[in-house]
Amino acid sequence: MLMNIISVYAPLVGRILMGGMFLMAGIMKATDLGMTAGYIDMMGLPMPLLFAWGSMLLEIIAGGALLLGYKTKYSAAALLIFTVLVTLIFHTDFSNEAQQPLFTKNLAIMGGLLYMLSFGSGAIALDRRRS
Repeated sequence: MLMNIISVYAPLVGRILMGGMFLMAGIMKATDLGMTAGYIDMMGLPMPLLFAWGSMLLEIIAGGALLLGYKTKYSAAALLIFTVLVTLIFHTDFSNEAQQPLFTKNLAIMGGLLYMLSFGSGAIALDRRRS
């Protein structure tokens, strides 16, 4: 009984937590896109405003889709690729003590996204209503 409840509701809670994190990060970027572009520029990437817009839109759209369980595997795959790239570009300067916890946090996020990519949305999701 308990395992049935967990198997039904745990994926929903996981999607809400993971999707909500990306959705909120995207919304925060939208409130000050210039700051995001400035950080991207500081890291030496070209077209910082374009990358700021792209990351903001990806986090809002794919994060919202994860939250709702809509196109879960596609959203998880897009956010996984994004998280791998962000981690490698922005969080590998281990001489900066602030980067190590961000790097390891992103590894955990990648693990959750890999799980969603592999196993989908769970029982309570828009993906299930369509099938």
